[in-house]
Amino acid sequence: MTANKSRRRQQQDGTQSLNIIFMEIIEKLMGDSTSFLFHNQPTRQDAPNYRDLIRNPIALKDMKNKSKRNEYKDRQAFEADIQLMVSNAIQFNGELHYIATLAKGLQLKAEEELEAKRGDIETMECVIRMDGGLQI
Repeated sequence: MTANKSRRRQQQDGTQSLNIIFMEIIEKLMGDSTSFLFHNQPTRQDAPNYRDLIRNPIALKDMKNKSKRNEYKDRQAFEADIQLMVSNAIQFNGELHYIATLAKGLQLKAEEELEAKRGDIETMECVIRMDGGLQI
């Protein structure tokens, strides 16, 4: 195997491992009793004007699918989707609405989980970037 192929393989493995971590976090969030409203995007039946007001809808299931496809390349991209979910809840429902409050609570739980896995996440990000020639 050439050095470039080996490097690409390590980056792919790092991306896959990183997305497994994010998948575990999403599954924990989905297991939370307050998260059911965020599992799927609202349907037209549930919120007829949602897609008129929200340009970039996202739900936990969408994030889970992105993780399955290894689309997250770093923590910031994952956090951006969590923030988008919260921003959408606030924009559609209002800052003080209970759904916005639930979304903020999920964001805090996600941040706690990310912090608990910080070392593993940073290692995988380093592998993906191949900073300092880190080898696994």
